[in-house]
Parts: sequence; C-alpha cells; structure tokens
Amino acid sequence: MTRLAALDRRALRLEYLAVGWSIVEGVVAIVAALAAGSVALLGFGIDSLGMTVFVGREAVEAGRGEEEE
Repeated sequence: MTRLAALDRRALRLEYLAVGWSIVEGVVAIVAALAAGSVALLGFGIDSLGMTVFVGREAVEAGRGEEEE
C-alpha cells in the first residue's frame, strides 16, 4: 500500500465521521423544526443532511483511483 492510498483511506474515514455528525445534527434540527414550526431550522436541518452527497461522490472517486493503479 502506498502512502497516498493510506492517506486517502484516512481522509475517507474522517469524512464518514463528519457525515455521521451531520446526519445526527440534521435529524435533530428537523425534529426541532417540526416541533417548533420553524422554517429556518428546517432549512438548516435539510442543509446538514446534504453533506452526505459529497462523501458518496468522494468514495466513488476513491474507488476509481484504486482501479487505475
């Protein structure tokens, strides 16, 4: 395993941690928004959940990089 591959895997693990936190944050914000009737809080919760798209893309790109080597 090359140093670059090890760094890529470490970066991906950190992204998974960040996404996990964003999912929790988003769900809590959406539940709070529904309870309080706050549109702004609802928007914040939806935006927090949007981060998961970026990690999925990064995982796909990382997989392509390993196939090319």
